[in-house]
Amino acid sequence: MKNMIAKKFLKNNIQKGINFFNNKSFSIKIKDFSLICPKDKHIKLSNYINGEWKGTLKYEEFLDPLKGTKLIEAPLTEKHEMVDIINSMNACPKSGLHNPLKNVDRYLLYGQVCRRIVEALYNEEIFNHFVKLIQRVFPKSDIQAFGEMKVTRAFFENFAGDNVFIINFNFVKGKIFSKRFF
Repeated sequence: MKNMIAKKFLKNNIQKGINFFNNKSFSIKIKDFSLICPKDKHIKLSNYINGEWKGTLKYEEFLDPLKGTKLIEAPLTEKHEMVDIINSMNACPKSGLHNPLKNVDRYLLYGQVCRRIVEALYNEEIFNHFVKLIQRVFPKSDIQAFGEMKVTRAFFENFAGDNVFIINFNFVKGKIFSKRFF
């Protein structure tokens, strides 16, 4: 009886996992996550505080390494503007909100996030978008920027598997006995 329940549980969970990983509705476009176009002449950044993008009174300018014109305006947050940031930090536990060492389920989530990053980076349009972004902030040839993105994609491919579990190098309780790391 115990064996039948375990097999049914395993079959249902494996099927859920297969459905998640073979989700055909997962389609990502650049416009879904990137507000910056590498061809933009000027980019203005903001602080992300409590789920909202907030500007500041002063900004620091960074020049385009190729043209010498203004490329990026980064927020120069003053003391009086940091009240929301400090309150947000005080509300967060010292170990962080998403600490996988305290919440082992986060390992599974991080593996899924890494897998989706890899899936997105195999999209030629998204891959080339990041190549161009690298070239905008640091003058590199196409081959250098392309190689950097290939290495980044390989890192996420490697990290999407069981390597997320190896972060701590200690015993980690896995969902399945074969996933336990000693």
